[in-house]
Amino acid sequence: VDSAQGDAFLESCLWALVDPKEDGPFSALLHKMLPKVLVLLRKDDLRAKALEVIKTVNSRAKNSPGVKLPLQELLQVFSSESASPFEKNFAMIFLDCGWPRASSEELGRLMPSVLAVLPRETQHQPALLHMILTAVDHIKPENGALWASEDNAAASATLYAFFLDVLLYIPPSSKPSAGPAPAVPPPPPGMSPQGVKQLQSKLPKPDPSDHLLSRRLALLRALPASTPPPAATLSLLGEEFSFLLAL
Repeated sequence: VDSAQGDAFLESCLWALVDPKEDGPFSALLHKMLPKVLVLLRKDDLRAKALEVIKTVNSRAKNSPGVKLPLQELLQVFSSESASPFEKNFAMIFLDCGWPRASSEELGRLMPSVLAVLPRETQHQPALLHMILTAVDHIKPENGALWASEDNAAASATLYAFFLDVLLYIPPSSKPSAGPAPAVPPPPPGMSPQGVKQLQSKLPKPDPSDHLLSRRLALLRALPASTPPPAATLSLLGEEFSFLLAL
């Protein structure tokens, strides 16, 4: 697409966004428009107008829970080897917005695509891991165990380590301690400071306890019998989670 064509396309997008639409038609418009707009961010002379479109779309999408976003297409933009940092960052913003709104079927279908991106990502890896964690209930049986894939060993190892961190993590106590509290609390047994930081980055605040419990239960139901968490890992969860050993 040359600059003139890109400018004309973005202008048509802005006009299309002027007319208020119901969530269904607006979602259909985004499936056609949004991935193309993100790709135009790589062009210096079109970036300002592309950002204007993105700002309008983001404002509507954030405030309209019924709007569905084109997750498969957004993942394609995000994972493209030629994607600019602008494309990746805004694709992730929209993925983060649209992921919780997707159907179980769509999430299950997209999980292998998210896993495939993991080894190439550093900045956005925590967000991708949490996307998989929130949708682990929807893994399709035909996709097998994502964390035991022989085709993508590096991604599988990263994912399985993250899942183990979810099982091991203990939120910091809100109760006052007898002595002076350390500036940075030590990580729970079995976890690294990096693992704690990665897990905390997307946990609900101020209290993630209910979310953690639901995700732990989902993980232990989804983990295949051939690759269960080590008993030593489960034993570190504490007495309040001892019932998980029987699941």
